[in-house]
Amino acid sequence: MTAIEIALGNAAKYLVADSREDALDVIDALKHSQRGRVSIVPVDMMKERVKPPLKDPFHDKNILARAVDVVHADAENRLLIDYFLGNVLIVRSLRDLSEEALKDPRFRYVTPDGDYLDQRAMIRGENSPDGPAEHSAGRKRSGSSMMRPPQWRKRLRRSEKNVKRLRKSAVPVSRKRRHIPAVTGN
Repeated sequence: MTAIEIALGNAAKYLVADSREDALDVIDALKHSQRGRVSIVPVDMMKERVKPPLKDPFHDKNILARAVDVVHADAENRLLIDYFLGNVLIVRSLRDLSEEALKDPRFRYVTPDGDYLDQRAMIRGENSPDGPAEHSAGRKRSGSSMMRPPQWRKRLRRSEKNVKRLRKSAVPVSRKRRHIPAVTGN
């Protein structure tokens, strides 16, 4: 996965609807046909809520770029980039973030290797032998709520099968939908 894919997370899978009404119609159709769940971003609402991408206030050598500066999209889809990546800074290392950066909750940070720090102080790391690790505030989660690797692998396989089954049985929606083009870096 790329740093941008990590920063987008589940947002990369969202459907885009032109309006709130279109999005609600899709959800109503899914409920009526009992066909599952979907996340939809209505463009009309995004336009009302989007904020200009944040500038890098730290002038830190650890910061490589703002995510919005390395992702390219046509004018029609630029809103999506600004909305979902406007507060993401690509950094060399999470370990080398300045104290000032760590205290500023406006930003999310991602490394080219896929390590990620969000605004809630959740750190996600990729490429570990047992899959992605999650740490919160520097302490590894443990206890009965944390699944062991064999358990989550079984659960993941079961979930993947369910997703395939749902995709095969999906009902086409009559409303106009717009496709989000693949996000590419520089």
